[in-house]
Order: sequence, then C-alpha cells, then structure tokens
Amino acid sequence: MPHLALVDTQPPFKNNRCPPRRIPDLIVDHHPRHADTHSDMALIDEAVGATTTILVEALQEAGLRVPGRLATAIVYGIGSETQNLGREATPRDMDAYQAFWPKANMKTLWRISYPQRTEDFFRTLTHGIRDAFVAGRVIGANLGPVTTPDRVAQMADFLLTLEKMQWSIVTARYAGRLHVSLRANDPGAGAGRL
Repeated sequence: MPHLALVDTQPPFKNNRCPPRRIPDLIVDHHPRHADTHSDMALIDEAVGATTTILVEALQEAGLRVPGRLATAIVYGIGSETQNLGREATPRDMDAYQAFWPKANMKTLWRISYPQRTEDFFRTLTHGIRDAFVAGRVIGANLGPVTTPDRVAQMADFLLTLEKMQWSIVTARYAGRLHVSLRANDPGAGAGRL
C-alpha cells in the first residue's frame, strides 16, 4: 500500500482525496486540528500563517540544501497563503520567506502569480461579482456549481478587496459537496478557527 501524506489539509476537511477510513501516514498543516484527525505522524502548528513555513523549518533543521526551484515554490507557497505576508503572517513566516526570496526565480513567480486563465474562470468571476451581497462589513456570494473547488477561495480573496469590507464568505458546490471559504482582513479575527 503506498504512503499517504496530506499537506495543508486534514481528512475531515473534505478538500482532499483521502479515502474514507484511511489513516494518512503524515499530515502537515497550520489549520486547527480537527477532533477527528488521525495520522501516524502529524505536524500541525497553528502558530504560523502558512503550512509551507512548517516544511521550511523542517528542511532547515535537517540542514538540507534547497535548490532554486524549491526556493521559488517556498516563496510562492508562503506568499499565496499569507497574501504576500499581509494576512496572518507571523515572524516565522517572514523569516522563512526572506531566507528563500534571494534564491527564488522571479520570472517563474510572475508566471505562477499571473497565469493564463480559462473562460470558465471569468464566467465564475462574473457570476460572483454580479450576485455578490453586502451586509454591513461582510461581502459574500454563492457561486452555484463550480468546475474546481479552488474558485471558492479565489473569489473570497477577490471580494474581500472591496473597500470597507472586513469579512468575505463564498460558497459553491463541487462534486456533490458544499465548499465554503471565509476570509477576514483582520489577522486577529480568527477566520481560520471559525
């Protein structure tokens, strides 16, 4: 039986392909540990803003050399989870990001950050903007069915950029499941725990 590792997720979160009743060999995550999370080994550290930071610290502790491609992935991973150190970034995230920034390939980072997008992406974006609601300092949308669950988090991040908003919530259905993404622009708001 092959080994199974889950990164930035846990089996009960359902945003992964962990087979039912399968106990992963390894979980690496920065989200709060779910009561039903079980694994042979777990590195769950809520004190960081990015799961990538946990992996970086393990690499550094082991004294392993990090090639440029991996450094680029590290910078992207920390940057994307913390909105370039602007959301829920901790000093540990900043240290890890700064340690690998000089080794990262900027052209590759640009291509990853600004990829070519499908027509479906723009249809979902249009739907989310058109059907967005505002209630006080909260903005949200129900996207209906989506072709990838990533659209939910992408739209939640995008809607939160509307001026004066403090929270965003986006829902959508993918593969028969309801996906919800909740974001806050105040690091102390506890969106991840909620």
